[in-house]
Amino acid sequence: MFCSSTSRTENLRICRYLSHVTNIMSSPLIKRQSHLEYYQQHGIAPVSYDLSSLDAHFDRRRSLYNKLGLPSLAFAGSDVLEVAAGTGHNSLFIAAQHPRKNVLLEPNPTAIDHIHAAYAGFKLSHTKPELITNKLEDFNPPDLFDIVLCENWLGTSTHELGLLSKLASFIRPGGVLVVTTVSPIGFVPNLMRRYFAYHIASPDLSFETRTSLLASAYSSHLGHLGEMTRNVTDWVQDNMINPAYFGLCLSSPAVLSHLGDSFEVLGAYPAFIEDWRWFKALHGDERAINKQFLSEYWLKCHNFFDSRLIPFTRDIAINQALEKAASLLLKSIEACEDAALNKTDLKLYTHDVASHFNEFLTLIPEKMIEAKVSLQELSPWVSEPNKISVQTLANLGKFAKLFGRETSYLALQRSK
Repeated sequence: MFCSSTSRTENLRICRYLSHVTNIMSSPLIKRQSHLEYYQQHGIAPVSYDLSSLDAHFDRRRSLYNKLGLPSLAFAGSDVLEVAAGTGHNSLFIAAQHPRKNVLLEPNPTAIDHIHAAYAGFKLSHTKPELITNKLEDFNPPDLFDIVLCENWLGTSTHELGLLSKLASFIRPGGVLVVTTVSPIGFVPNLMRRYFAYHIASPDLSFETRTSLLASAYSSHLGHLGEMTRNVTDWVQDNMINPAYFGLCLSSPAVLSHLGDSFEVLGAYPAFIEDWRWFKALHGDERAINKQFLSEYWLKCHNFFDSRLIPFTRDIAINQALEKAASLLLKSIEACEDAALNKTDLKLYTHDVASHFNEFLTLIPEKMIEAKVSLQELSPWVSEPNKISVQTLANLGKFAKLFGRETSYLALQRSK
């Protein structure tokens, strides 16, 4: 599983760490709604993209797929399945490449309406989609697919990891699975925004009022993301209110660990993978594609913390400690929110959050001083989150600019 240059002791430490992360991230303290239940309750599909320029949208998708090893010709004539297709906006690019099959799986009624509207107004030559409104749990296709896409949905629960295995079973040998993963380290900036969201926009308020308050708090932050293609309302509802938010943090190492050696990495974005080995040596056990990927991941995963950063490498063991601290911070914030929902005294929970927050701070590389100072701006309120206000959050000068490279894309080719 790990690079040949890694010692056996190091391998054991990494395995223990991955087991630890799986255990702490698998079971929420209270029963939370799924994405679908939440979307259906409020009649929303908060995943729309800015399509004011279809050319720009297509350029984004083409650039992404090229980085993943899937040029446009990979889709032409292929059997393609997109799971959790949302509004269908991303599928328009695939459809325009003329796949043989263009199957969209989406059970959310509001999203289904968006898909119909997107294709009704789509004038380019394309493969008409086959829209299936079942949940993945109830979907059993008669034939295998060349490419299966699933963005921003599957997470860390035992149930969803089972669905990841089900997705993998839909792919022909040599076919490709594209999934999004979330770096625990890159998750931290928005995780802290979520930590304060409960305190400035109580669930006792209406859904619309909470949305408005959180948009007021974080619009100034999102204004620093020049290429953002989702509107503020959708971002707030999908990240700051969505009960299933915490379960999304499924890391790339966790995906590879779960799928085992049946899949190997074809491409990733951000494209942090370097491999200077001679290609003639890449045969048999020496190919070790996933081992090389993991080695690169652990050397560079701190770079996910700050999207402004010029990437550099760092000691693997320290980065593993940083990712572990990020995972523990996530679980402590989730536990604090659960306690608040249960009307429990939060003192012990906020103390735990502050402890993991400070531990994470100590592990940030010195080269990332701007990011560290940005996160430290929150320190006065971490132990007492009830004392922060909408206006205070909106007016933060340094932290407002801190966003992680939160979501990564992983293309995995079925090898067995």
